[in-house]
Amino acid sequence: MEWERNSLTTRSRHPAFEIISAYCEAEGSLDIYAPKNTKAVPELQKSFAKAILQLDTLADGTIDKRVYDLDPLADPNFEFQFPPGSGISEAIVTKIRLTLKRGSRRRIVLEADIKQNSMAVYDLLKELDPSPYYITQVSIKVVFETEAGKRAGTKTFNVTYPNTCNLNHEGRDDIIRQMLTASGIEPQAPKDDSDA
Repeated sequence: MEWERNSLTTRSRHPAFEIISAYCEAEGSLDIYAPKNTKAVPELQKSFAKAILQLDTLADGTIDKRVYDLDPLADPNFEFQFPPGSGISEAIVTKIRLTLKRGSRRRIVLEADIKQNSMAVYDLLKELDPSPYYITQVSIKVVFETEAGKRAGTKTFNVTYPNTCNLNHEGRDDIIRQMLTASGIEPQAPKDDSDA
């Protein structure tokens, strides 16, 4: 409802939606986060290329199709690999979202208190013993080594299949991305079925 002259009238509106663009010159990658507007991503990439990168166009089909490999995180014995000198002392899975293989849009989110038991989420997963599933999202808490006189720094972030992560590309976030790469989690180009 809006005031128009001296009376209330009904007027339809189409609100703006948030779009996040992440461009990495070194990789030549342009990621567009446009929730509920994924069909618009190719046009948004072209608009970004023209307005920001000063390129006339991007070729069709240049959407980043690399995917996070979350399958290894189903194994409670999985160990993250920390790059030398990273300062990371521990990485703990704090939440797992499962998408059941049978049926559509059936998900289970597992969260547990990790203060006393860093394996609490995996213990809960074992206890529930769900039907076959894919892991489609994880929350990971990274603990950095304690500096003298300071509290240990931590960072908790989400990784969502196929290729969404709320880490930045600088500072400690970049160090964590290096950990994900060393651990085989960071996005890789999808396998071409013709190579099989």
